[in-house]
Amino acid sequence: MTLTTGTGAATGPPVIASYTWAGTPTAGQPFSGTITGTKLRFRHDGVVLPQFGRLPGTAGRAGALNGATSVTVNNVSLAAGSWQIYLVNPGVLISAPSTAFVVLREERWDRR
Repeated sequence: MTLTTGTGAATGPPVIASYTWAGTPTAGQPFSGTITGTKLRFRHDGVVLPQFGRLPGTAGRAGALNGATSVTVNNVSLAAGSWQIYLVNPGVLISAPSTAFVVLREERWDRR
């Protein structure tokens, strides 16, 4: 994931304050939302979404920085389960994880 370019003077790891999703995250259905925090950098911030209890890797990056305090993620598609958010700055400065959020199983109805 590449975020919008620009410059920022934030130092230290980013801090997650809160997150909100547009709708209920459901497996197999892309969802979007906003993550707010502090110490975000315009040029290199990333959003990593590992499963709950796992260390953040490079996979799962998605998002676009809105400014110094929020990141928007769009069209995120995750498997069912518990997930958490990390914000990443260059130099491997990683935020503490967010609280866990749940992606529901996709319900399929057979209408015969």
